[in-house]
Amino acid sequence: MSLPFAIMRQKVDKARMGLYMGLFNLSVVLPQLVASLGVGEAISRTQNKGLIFMICAVTLAISAVLWMMLGEGNDSREQDA
Repeated sequence: MSLPFAIMRQKVDKARMGLYMGLFNLSVVLPQLVASLGVGEAISRTQNKGLIFMICAVTLAISAVLWMMLGEGNDSREQDA
């Protein structure tokens, strides 16, 4: 869990760090909430377990796109010096 925080600390403007940290935390917490609200049980009842892989593939693709949007920026530690 510390690797995404370390990457964001270097790539994201300090003024927006709280926003990005909050969004990252939501990306960890929301799937657990959704699973606990019955989606996990509904998936376990389906005959086609490939649905799980489809959901994982879609969320992984969304995550990859969002990470690519960060882009290459200056190291925030270099800006402080």
